[in-house]
Amino acid sequence: MAINGLGQAIAIASRREDAQLLIPPEKFRAAIGGIVKLGMEKLEPVRAASWRAWRVLRDVQAGQVWDWELAQVWDFESKDER
Repeated sequence: MAINGLGQAIAIASRREDAQLLIPPEKFRAAIGGIVKLGMEKLEPVRAASWRAWRVLRDVQAGQVWDWELAQVWDFESKDER
């Protein structure tokens, strides 16, 4: 799914010195908003892909690269047993 690719692209960019040039903060916020929105989707495969992307972003601590007013959501623990 494309959502997995989005999560991976942000994760890769977060490891670079020029991360905020590659993905400007407003684009980062839009991407995170889309990932969260898809996490509430009715279709299970879409929800699962969204949560996988979220977990990838948490693992690379993307919230520390881009300054985000809702950064406290990175502390949310997801318990996906898949």
